[in-house]
Amino acid sequence: MASSMLAPLSQRREAGVGEIKYEIWPPHQKGGQHVGPGPQGVRGVHFIDGHPSGIEACCGIHRSQHKNRRAVEEMIEWALTNA
Repeated sequence: MASSMLAPLSQRREAGVGEIKYEIWPPHQKGGQHVGPGPQGVRGVHFIDGHPSGIEACCGIHRSQHKNRRAVEEMIEWALTNA
């Protein structure tokens, strides 16, 4: 089961732009020492007033979940400014 959370867009952007719901994938696996370090991919969906805006992004290229999350945030920010 993927975990998710809502987070406001960063302070650089103007208020009222919306929120991003993050989902972490793949779900954490059960297993021993031969199982990977855990989920690293991030999917972000942009919401305005609690409704999806149709903008979403995924990133799983970095080894760090935090770097993937930042990349998703930058992709959504780019889509919002260039739409």
